[in-house]
Amino acid sequence: MTDREAVEMLLYLAQPRKSACGTVDLLFSRFGSFTGIISATARELVNDCDLSENAAVLFAALSRIIERYGRPVSSVETVSAARRLFSNSLKAENHERLMACFLNEKLRCVGCEIVSEGDPDKTSVNPLGIIDGANRSGSRLIIVAHNHPNQMTASPSNIDITITRTLKRTLKSVGLILLDHIIVSSTGDTYSMKQSGHFPLIDK
Repeated sequence: MTDREAVEMLLYLAQPRKSACGTVDLLFSRFGSFTGIISATARELVNDCDLSENAAVLFAALSRIIERYGRPVSSVETVSAARRLFSNSLKAENHERLMACFLNEKLRCVGCEIVSEGDPDKTSVNPLGIIDGANRSGSRLIIVAHNHPNQMTASPSNIDITITRTLKRTLKSVGLILLDHIIVSSTGDTYSMKQSGHFPLIDK
């Protein structure tokens, strides 16, 4: 189930007599991601997106429910752990997606979200979405990953390297640290740009 489908299902349950399509578009436009939507206050959901009070309370309660009863956060203390995390999340995607993982000082994942998605062979990078996610999670350490849905290899393109350089500098300018950029192929193979030696070159 995609994030959009999950939101559509929740809206149908909370306000079954109202069409969900326009509301879903508005929610993602306003809050950027599923995590952003469930992190919003009930007042924001009602005032900004015209949700019913029942729907707003349901969405606002989800983040607290997940925090209390969800699975323990993942540890990404090693590159191999980060590779597994992103491979499991992205290898089956049919469209290219950029995912960000936000870490605390102990390198525990405190939040992961899709920050942009695009066509089967390309996606855009939205630094503001990553910065917003870091602010919501209270994190300054970030790992990003994107998939190559139509490629069996995970090697970075020249565009991938250029985008990583720009993103790393942008995040650094606001006090955030990009620890790695991992690429996932359609077969689940992964490529760590830091482990493969790209980061010293990017920093020049």
